[in-house]
Amino acid sequence: MPLAELGAQRNIPAALNLLGLEHNNKENNGLLPYDPAIALGYFQRAAEILHRQLALRESTPYKLIDNGGYTDYENDLQNIHFSIGVCNQRLSKQEPDTEKRSAYEKELLDNLWLAHQFGHKEAWGLFLLNIFEVKDITLAHKHLELVQQEANKGTLHAMVTLSRLHGNKHDRTLFNMKLSARWAHFAFTLYPDNEIVMDCLDHLHFDSFWKRFRFAWYTVRIPNSELPGQVNSMV
Repeated sequence: MPLAELGAQRNIPAALNLLGLEHNNKENNGLLPYDPAIALGYFQRAAEILHRQLALRESTPYKLIDNGGYTDYENDLQNIHFSIGVCNQRLSKQEPDTEKRSAYEKELLDNLWLAHQFGHKEAWGLFLLNIFEVKDITLAHKHLELVQQEANKGTLHAMVTLSRLHGNKHDRTLFNMKLSARWAHFAFTLYPDNEIVMDCLDHLHFDSFWKRFRFAWYTVRIPNSELPGQVNSMV
């Protein structure tokens, strides 16, 4: 770690990222103490530097290769923004103050979105799923239109999230168990073997006889023609 610490003092993004990864690793066996707050600081510094370098590259006139060439900035930023999201998720779960927790949750979603924009393969699905995970209901509502658009396309993570949002009894605006069952039915029908469906929806619709009966009652008359992703679907 001495070389990484020296590199961090010189604001080298790779060194800052390495220190962030070590501080954000729960299983690092003592290389550096686990502390997501410290890790977040390193990741944010690295991201800030890389964004400046990326902006400088994009503003350079007469580039030899247009729309191509050096892409390390984007590759680094997709992973760093994903890591920033992870840090904010962990900090939000241990934050007792409602206002601070909401700020962490917003940063979580914003950075998963940025990671997706820079090409991270896992960020999009996790972004959609974390919309129902956040405790700030108003924050979830801000992304509702996007979730609905994706769910209507048949995107698994969006359908699961809509089911969870409509199944949240603490949300007076969205709570509707019939709609929750409807979206759970769509997710289960289109992705019958995907563990995400049961992991996220089992406790809501399937882990007791009464819940399974209610689910069947709400969904038994839904025709396959209404499944999302079809031209004639009526979701």
